[in-house]
Amino acid sequence: MNKDIHLKRQLGVSLIELMIAAAIGVTLILLSFDFLIQNTNNKRVNAAFSIMKDNGTIALTTMARYLRPAGIHQMGAIPPIYGDSTILGGLCDNRNDFCTRDNSNDSDRIAIYKQYPHEYTSCNGVALERNVPIIEVFYLETIQDVSTLVCRSFDITTQQWFSEPLRVIQTGIESMQIQYFERNVMSAVDADNVTSWYNIEGVDIAVLASSQQSAFTENQTKDFQLLTGDSITFSDRMARQVFQLSIVFNNKSLGGGS
Repeated sequence: MNKDIHLKRQLGVSLIELMIAAAIGVTLILLSFDFLIQNTNNKRVNAAFSIMKDNGTIALTTMARYLRPAGIHQMGAIPPIYGDSTILGGLCDNRNDFCTRDNSNDSDRIAIYKQYPHEYTSCNGVALERNVPIIEVFYLETIQDVSTLVCRSFDITTQQWFSEPLRVIQTGIESMQIQYFERNVMSAVDADNVTSWYNIEGVDIAVLASSQQSAFTENQTKDFQLLTGDSITFSDRMARQVFQLSIVFNNKSLGGGS
């Protein structure tokens, strides 16, 4: 009995096909790694920029809250900004750590003069009775190697700092420049060019905020200018941005004084 026996040859995978499959697999793995790395980089950049924006925004909004009532008083007239030796018997001539200062190559310092007609808690937690004159000073301090915006309160009566420690307003503020709007003056001026601190009606504040952590994989060199101050150059991996805010004082007398 003759039967045609058809042997089916089982086809195997050729070497070329294996090489193609391996190449595709390697490509997919590399693409996955590239996507993972890119995704990680994006998260790092987004986190750094978010920190930077929070630093700048919180710094300016907090300062605005304390600066708007600068010069508030019950009777008579007081300057909203404590600036030079013509105020309060020339205290700034004897010591200037609590006075407003214009530092073109460094960060400015602003001293706010207040005399609330009611109980008041200062920017660093000093509880005050009514009509107690106080100076609130905002400046930059390096704390644990981080440039930080801080506030401290000065007792005009005793001519000493209040015992309460300085308050950290916001970390990551690397520079601050301030200009002043003086009544009947067309444009804002630096502290050194103010003619009368009694006539200050508002301020222009610019701060340089940083991310405090790496945002980029390589150093970035960039220049920043705050208001009309000198240009500042940084070369590192952190993100930075200049934030600016104009603040108008609402410091009219509450008791009929001028």
